Amino acid sequence: MQPVIRSSVLICLALALGGCVLAAQLGLTSMTETIYDRQGVQAGDPAPKPQVYTTDGSRLDLARLWHKRPLLIVNGSYTCPVARLNNPGLGKLQRRYADRLDVIVLYVYEPHPKGDPSPYTGEEWVTFSNMLAGILYRQPRSLAERLVLAREFERHIEGTVPVYVDGMENAYWQAVGGGPNTAVLVNTQGKVITKQGWYHQGNMQTFLDGYFGIPPQPEPPPRLVAKPGPRR
Repeated sequence: MQPVIRSSVLICLALALGGCVLAAQLGLTSMTETIYDRQGVQAGDPAPKPQVYTTDGSRLDLARLWHKRPLLIVNGSYTCPVARLNNPGLGKLQRRYADRLDVIVLYVYEPHPKGDPSPYTGEEWVTFSNMLAGILYRQPRSLAERLVLAREFERHIEGTVPVYVDGMENAYWQAVGGGPNTAVLVNTQGKVITKQGWYHQGNMQTFLDGYFGIPPQPEPPPRLVAKPGPRR
């Protein structure tokens, strides 16, 4: 089979069976990543600073969160399987750079609502993993409905990474390119340092280590396990 045709078949299979999770597992997100990397703010641009909300509904300016230390903003939502898979690693980053960096999740538009069109296909697109997990929610019509899902999402985040919520105008989501799980690193002057169209913890950690001047950790030597000798 021709490589291009084979890739197209695999992409269609991934989208049909599991959506963005299966596509990511098969290594087929490069085209989507290119789209989200190119759309919205770029490195060197002023970071978007709309008003956002805490999960209890209090309003604040996003810009307040990067005045003291650089800020890593990872957007996500409950119906995004990739965001759910990435949640545990956010706590690890928070601990690794505890005295140098703040990490937050910004809750955004649902990519795979049940009973409503996906913003990425224009029609309902419920992933197989969402069906298995029973994550079948409609697109919130009000801030109160979005806050309910954001609080449920927050329960699955490791550590104490705070969750903030984009307003119903979806100003932040649109400003960073409309991706379901985009990461933006902002310095204390409010400038974008780097952006990932799809958040990838390993690549982000490598970048942050370089940014903060942390030397790479040597790989531990492999453990040698003695094999038992022949029985006598």
